[in-house]
Amino acid sequence: MITTDAGDKEGLAGSLYNLGEVLDGLGEYEGAKVRLIEAHRLFNEMDDGVQTVGISSSLGGVFRELGDFKSAGRYLEFALLLYRELGDRESVVGTLFELASIHHLFGEFEGAGVCLVEALDLRRGLGGREGMARALHLLGIVRDLLGEREKAVSRFEEALVVERDLGDRDAVADTLYRLGRLHDGSGDYERAGVFYEETLALFRELGEAAPMADALNDLGVVLGRMGELEEAGRLLVEALDVYVELDDVEGVASARCNLGAARGGLGELEGAAGVLEEALELNRGRGDDYRVAVSLNNLGIVNWERGECGEAEAYFEKSLGLVGDLKPLGESLRRELVVSMLDNLTRVRFGSNGLVDDLFGRVPGGGSLEEIGILEGWKSMLDGHSMASRGRWEEAWELVERGERMVEGLGVLRPSRYAWQGVRLVGDRGG
Repeated sequence: MITTDAGDKEGLAGSLYNLGEVLDGLGEYEGAKVRLIEAHRLFNEMDDGVQTVGISSSLGGVFRELGDFKSAGRYLEFALLLYRELGDRESVVGTLFELASIHHLFGEFEGAGVCLVEALDLRRGLGGREGMARALHLLGIVRDLLGEREKAVSRFEEALVVERDLGDRDAVADTLYRLGRLHDGSGDYERAGVFYEETLALFRELGEAAPMADALNDLGVVLGRMGELEEAGRLLVEALDVYVELDDVEGVASARCNLGAARGGLGELEGAAGVLEEALELNRGRGDDYRVAVSLNNLGIVNWERGECGEAEAYFEKSLGLVGDLKPLGESLRRELVVSMLDNLTRVRFGSNGLVDDLFGRVPGGGSLEEIGILEGWKSMLDGHSMASRGRWEEAWELVERGERMVEGLGVLRPSRYAWQGVRLVGDRGG
């Protein structure tokens, strides 16, 4: 520790502060930390709040660069307290943004939201549309990560208006993409497609290959879900080419799996099998059980269509067996996958007079048997038989008839429900 007479303390503290700032600017963060901490101690002893708050803010940035986020947060909290006492609202806003970022890094999304709400309120009062757009955008991300979909959509829509007015095309493109993903996840595919299309056009203009590939992939998935398989396939081929060029293994695996679903739906079975097998190998290599299960499900359908029924059923069984261990990208994706697997496997077993009782308990949380029509029909017939065994003939007859109508209305008893997969969650794109 450096010691000095009281008369020299202020000069020494100022020199240490200046040297620390220089070292910070040069990227020599360890050296900057040592000087700034000592300057902070000296100015604090002199009760110099103006200098202390500036050093506290600088130390927050230095510790962040060093990866010590707890210390960064501690100094930023101290700086925030002093900025409030000094009435420096601009610096309060800036510090709240920094603290929100620290909370986000620790997964403390509620804390991040509290900081951003205050920052937004202050920024509205102070003016400055760039800062307001930033606060709205980041709040949308936080609300999304907290699962508050409607609030996330509201914040992003408000941010989008300001970003368009500012002419910030990068921000507009990212906000449009996030809105597309939110509507995609809720099943509003038409609206999601509108957002993805504008996003894709902007990313093309901006020449940003990685987000452009994600937009191509996700727009292809949306069109595939809506049955526009030829256009979906075209977009997915382009996405795959970009991912390959970027050496993005996760993107390559996702695009291949989705392209397999599109080609399978079009009856191009050999082409579908090829890309799905490649996707399966990549996903197994990455240890991604969710995407392995999607690939297995889709390969099961293709193999059934090729007449390899035993192998198809094995694929479905393997896919379903992974469900309990899945850590999927989102609950909506897990639900889609489980419903697809159950529907396909039930059709296979029903067609071969197999048992399906063990599948009833696999319906995803919040779901219903009605989502898996053949399973609902089979359950109705089983319930009818149970009623008949207890002599309740009228109810039994109604249940059996209902079940038979449902099954007959499903057409040919063959697996046909493909699963689709996105690349990354909205929150994974950063802030």
